[in-house]
Amino acid sequence: MANYHPPMEMLAAYTAGSLKLSQAVCVSAHIEMCKECQRVQRELEMVGTVLLEQQETSDMPQELKSTVLAMLDDEPAPEPVRAEPPKGLPRCLATFGVQDLGSLAWRKLWPSIQAAQISGSKEPEAVELLRIGAGASMAKHRHIGEEVTLILKGSFSDEDGVYGPGDFLLRAGK
Repeated sequence: MANYHPPMEMLAAYTAGSLKLSQAVCVSAHIEMCKECQRVQRELEMVGTVLLEQQETSDMPQELKSTVLAMLDDEPAPEPVRAEPPKGLPRCLATFGVQDLGSLAWRKLWPSIQAAQISGSKEPEAVELLRIGAGASMAKHRHIGEEVTLILKGSFSDEDGVYGPGDFLLRAGK
């Protein structure tokens, strides 16, 4: 059971589909691992549904409607991608083609720490998996931007606490 969760505003943005990819991957994987956040997401979806139903509708100009419908007719619908969920890993990683951790291009960051970038080169933010050996320590470091961390397996500790599977950490850059 996770002890650390995404903030409510981040869960709401994820549910609305407005999170950056790097954050959405971690939130999606966390929700898959956390019954409490699954419940919160369902409630947020219900609130969103009610709010949408209460919105006033307006008529679309006929010319615009005809143009959009014609464009839809011209383009064949893309085939949905049905990636198999990776074995023992959150389903959202299949979106990046991750089927197992052994197939990734791991690079050494520190003696007991490896990283594999899984986001495409067109993404403005990196989505990386870290593999940290048991008992490893990391040198004190800083981040320019925000850091989102989700523990998939194992645990680690720092000056703020002990984190295990499913725990979600959000830290601002310093």
